[in-house]
Order: sequence, then structure tokens, then C-alpha cells
Amino acid sequence: MRLLLLLAMVLSLSSCAKEDDGNMGKFSKPDTLPQKFSYVYGFLLAEAAADYRDMDYSQVIHGISDYSYSSPEFSAPEMNDILTRYQQLLLADMESRRAALAESNRASAAEFLRINGQRTGVSTMESGLQYEVLGKGSGESAEGASEVVVDYTLTLPDGTVADSQQDASMDLGRVVSGFREAVHLMHIGDRMRFWLPPELGYGDEGNSIVEPGSLLIFEIELLDIIE
Repeated sequence: MRLLLLLAMVLSLSSCAKEDDGNMGKFSKPDTLPQKFSYVYGFLLAEAAADYRDMDYSQVIHGISDYSYSSPEFSAPEMNDILTRYQQLLLADMESRRAALAESNRASAAEFLRINGQRTGVSTMESGLQYEVLGKGSGESAEGASEVVVDYTLTLPDGTVADSQQDASMDLGRVVSGFREAVHLMHIGDRMRFWLPPELGYGDEGNSIVEPGSLLIFEIELLDIIE
């Protein structure tokens, strides 16, 4: 939304609109430091518009030009209304694309889990969590534990390692439900791989790393139980 804020700053100050005088697109090379700064500022403003797929750069130039001549196409209230409505349009578009991506990822996760659950050595819990044992320990059970020490790696469906920690103290009340369920199945010394369906992970929201509706793959070794 950085561009919207910048445009709001430029346009709301406007008195801004003048017909094209034939010089549009004809520019002299910046020479002085203020001119060079102005050029760089304009370039970065346009670069920031990359997220706005329907941006009309000729109208951006139109608005800046009108500001310089104090002859606006719209009143300040009209500009504020336009900015608000466009922001709402962007948010609706983002939500629509997020929902479509979540639906696609959920379908992929369901198909993966269906096939994966048929593999020898893979067990499926009532919740949909799947796991396989990679190494057996002989220590205390973590069932009911609220804090543990683990080594873990989180891998996304495309093979990307999203997170990896060693000797990590984990408060099981602050992790996704699938991770908590997974650890409660373990004994100290166990090393296991878990597949978390989306509803046991980050759901349809996802986060900055995990796409909405994504399957999560954890490899966990339980080192100790704190409480």
C-alpha cells in the first residue's frame, strides 16, 4: 500500500489538471542534485507500482503534471473517495486470489495425503495427521507435555525448507495444533516425520512463508521434556 500513500500525499495536496501541451514524454536529462533526486524519486515511485497490475502510468504523469499547474481533475474529497474505493478493490482482489490459492493447495494436500497414507510405515491419526517413525527412543512419553526441547525441520510441499532449529525449547501451547499433536505422540529419543493437513497447520490464512491451504511436513527429534 506504499504507493497509495505516496499518491495520496501527492494528489490530496493537489489543486492539480491541464491538457497535454505536447511535451508529455519529452524530458531533459537531470543535471543538478535536486533534479537527480527528483528523477530517482519518480523512478522509485513507478517501481513501487509493480504490485498494481492495472496502473496507468500516463495517468500517474497526468496527476503529477496537474499538481504542478494547480488544476485538479477531482476535488480533495473525490480523491479520498477514489483512493478508498481502489484500496477496497485491491483488498477484494487479494482475498479472491488467496482463497483460490488455498482451495488449490488444499486439493493438492488431500491428494498427497491420500496416496501417502497408503505407504508402508505411514500411520494416519483420526485428525488426519500422518507420521512415520525414523528412529526409536526409549525415554519418557511426551503425552500431555506443555514444553519440550526438539530438533526440527519444516519442509513445504515443493521441497523448500521453511524453518529448521536445533535444541529448540518449544511451548506447545504456542504452536500449530498439528505440531502439538505430533510431539505428544513421541518419546524422548524418537525421530519422526509428520505430515500436517492444512487445518492442523496454518489453515487458509498461511503466513509470510507458508501459502494458504498448504500441507506442512515436519521432521522432529524429541530431545527432552521440560514439563
